[in-house]
Amino acid sequence: MPAVISAFDPEVTPLCNSDQAAISSHFLRLGAKARRARFGNAVSREFVKRYAERILQMDGAVYGVFVAGELRALAELRELPDERPMVAEAAFSVEPDWQGRGLGNTLMAHIVVSARNRGIKSLNMMCLRDNRRMRRLASKHQGLMEFTSNEVVTSLDLS
Repeated sequence: MPAVISAFDPEVTPLCNSDQAAISSHFLRLGAKARRARFGNAVSREFVKRYAERILQMDGAVYGVFVAGELRALAELRELPDERPMVAEAAFSVEPDWQGRGLGNTLMAHIVVSARNRGIKSLNMMCLRDNRRMRRLASKHQGLMEFTSNEVVTSLDLS
């Protein structure tokens, strides 16, 4: 059942070590379908737990949207090493009950600004071909999409 909320203006927050438990809880609240959409294939709860434990130790930035004290959406920005001009990859997860409320779009706008501020010239995103929400999000931000049999690779020119 979708969560009921009044109108709100989602605020994006950089996540840090004190948010570790919230990150783990967020990923674990993703059902099998949402985990498949986020990670590109079926992953176990154990995989998700391990990923959540190391997410803040990887190079890059992690941002989240909290609603009523709970992390409901998360975005990652990771620079791709040795790429010139500078290229980064973005990944998103929005809990199913919170999709369609603008959280992904808010995170995407924040990621684009953050990438530009870091000197990133191109932002890449990958999603499964059947992930219509992610494809719509990429399209809203004028992403150039390349389709394969199973996935879509989107590139946004930030220069």
